[in-house]
Amino acid sequence: MSTKAVIGWLVVAVVLGIGVIFALRGPNTAGGASGPAVGSLVLNLSPSAVRSIAINPLNERADTLTRADNAAGDWLLRLGDASRPTDWPVPGRTVDGLLLALSEARSVAAAPKAPDLGEKPTIAALTLADGTTLTLRFAQRSLGGTGPVQIESGAGTSFAIVDDRLHQMVRDRNIRQWRDRTAMPWARADASRIRLENKDRAIAFGRIGNRWSLREPVQAPADGPAVQRLLGTLAEAQIVEFVDETPGPGVNTGLDAPNARVLVEIDRPEGAPIRHTLDIGAAADARGERMFALIDGQRTVKIDARNLGQTMDAAAYLWPHPTAVAQPDVGMIVIERLDASRVPEDGRVFKRSLDRWIEIREGSEEPVVEQELREVDEALAFLTGAGAPRPQARLTEPEAYRPGARVSLRDIGGQPLESVEVGVSGVSALAVVRTGPVYREYPLDRLPRLIDRVMRSSPLVTPPARGEQPEADPNK
Repeated sequence: MSTKAVIGWLVVAVVLGIGVIFALRGPNTAGGASGPAVGSLVLNLSPSAVRSIAINPLNERADTLTRADNAAGDWLLRLGDASRPTDWPVPGRTVDGLLLALSEARSVAAAPKAPDLGEKPTIAALTLADGTTLTLRFAQRSLGGTGPVQIESGAGTSFAIVDDRLHQMVRDRNIRQWRDRTAMPWARADASRIRLENKDRAIAFGRIGNRWSLREPVQAPADGPAVQRLLGTLAEAQIVEFVDETPGPGVNTGLDAPNARVLVEIDRPEGAPIRHTLDIGAAADARGERMFALIDGQRTVKIDARNLGQTMDAAAYLWPHPTAVAQPDVGMIVIERLDASRVPEDGRVFKRSLDRWIEIREGSEEPVVEQELREVDEALAFLTGAGAPRPQARLTEPEAYRPGARVSLRDIGGQPLESVEVGVSGVSALAVVRTGPVYREYPLDRLPRLIDRVMRSSPLVTPPARGEQPEADPNK
């Protein structure tokens, strides 16, 4: 055999060998023009770069998620087929979960060049920070826990087979269920003002620093923990149904003339306060447990209102002690009996001196005996709430109320801090301490002895015996 013939047969053998190798390798599993390689990432996506996500079945208006401009990382959902444009808050962690799943999705099998996506694939269009768009078409049906997806980007079109959990997340408008079901997420600790109103009454609170005060129906110090519990009750109110379509003519929502309203304002270091409202309308079920509600004048929902009816008693939020003065701030205590005309007289003045109390009498200072020292400390603890019993507070004068003494707390320089009136209720036989418009009732035996003696010496509390008249004061 000639040399040329040998070389020719060698060439043929090499070609046949290469063909055998490709035949033995079988189908291409390393990817190619039709999609990513098996086991590799499907998308080159940074979740933080996504600014909006529009999701819709084919030929339908998209529901759009847009990043909210707040530090919490929330998103806003606008429904494509709603009767009016409304932005629904969506917790950021939910949308971030979808974006993370997309960025970590891997090809689980080689994709055909043109897989069948069905007649109604779900389309997700992601708008990125650089203005580009990434469009994903998820197949209408999946099989065996996997499903095809078509990917369109600036680089072209490709296909991948992925875990069908991605399909389940976006299919059938599931993102509508991601909406925040908290009716009043803004009712939280950084609230600055709260107002509750119904057709009969209104309650309003304001906060300066860490101190809450009642501003309606009266102005008085408020119990901070009670206001925080109120905020907790409001924040726990749950949305049980989203009302996306305008209710029919036969449905009375009661929102044109709400039965109640909750208003919360939050101050900001810069700019105007943030204002939120919840209007509560008519009952949405026969038992009255669900109510129609309108959030911020925009979003109509049905809420579980079973706990909201317990919030309209203003007396439940009053400061629980006669004064809101801190005990170390008190430098003087003045206790005066009230005469028959409720005019203070016969005052006793106690003043701090170093580590003990002294009594000022006719311009001179006299030491207080040991027994009265304990009584002065007892009176101060009662008035400032240090170990005092929690009273029953009310905003109306008790029946047959008779005042007998006035007690003033002053600082060391004699400037007034707070003044209270002390008396009794002739009907309930309770001691009554009035601070401005607030009346607090105590068992008589819980009234400090020093204050009790002065109060009982008043003719308003202990009238003179029959036929006996109090001496007239020539100076009056």
